[in-house]
Amino acid sequence: MTNISQIIVKNLTKCYIFYLPRTIQPTVEGSYLKNIIPDEGYDSILFYDNQGKSMTSGIEDIILINILGKERILKMNLVTLLEAQSSISKAAFNIILEDYQNQIELHKNATSWMYENIKVVFPNIEDVFISAFKIQANHFNVHCSQIHEHFRFIKQEDKVLKHLKSTSFSSEVKSVKLDQLQFQKPQNPTSTSISTSTPISIPKKKRVITDEEIDAFLLESVFSVKL
Repeated sequence: MTNISQIIVKNLTKCYIFYLPRTIQPTVEGSYLKNIIPDEGYDSILFYDNQGKSMTSGIEDIILINILGKERILKMNLVTLLEAQSSISKAAFNIILEDYQNQIELHKNATSWMYENIKVVFPNIEDVFISAFKIQANHFNVHCSQIHEHFRFIKQEDKVLKHLKSTSFSSEVKSVKLDQLQFQKPQNPTSTSISTSTPISIPKKKRVITDEEIDAFLLESVFSVKL
């Protein structure tokens, strides 16, 4: 189980382009990472190839073809999850899935933030880098949607079962026979009414990810540590 989780999470930073904005430097200087990141490491673009090795120069010559290949890596992660779903216990798989969903959600937010702010950090950035960050952000956005689409029923089923188990009168409901139920016709069939059989879905308010959280996540992704 652990091996599967480690592999798919590690794959997320293969063929991965990123940068550490200098605005994060005060946070780093006040932590135990003070001597790990050199001064020139800020406001510099780095790239991890498909083997996880970092590059700081000559990136513009190979970046687009490598970032396009990121889509294949993410699809392989999806296939790995689908295979694991039928080969390991449901409890173990749900742990792996939940952890992975959290990881890709953070990457989606981080890559979108880097694309949206790249011209602020690098005013004279070449178009090839802008395209690369845009493609990368899109890959993670699509991947998050695919993961949600393929595994949404698992989450829904778990919530329903949990709700039924916590309902004290669930056993009483099960014992009621169909012929014991009485249905009353509406007095005014022409009036507009809302069917109680169709639940009204109220969308949850999406939590806004702060710049500080993005910075911390970039550090954790690069150095595998938490501030």
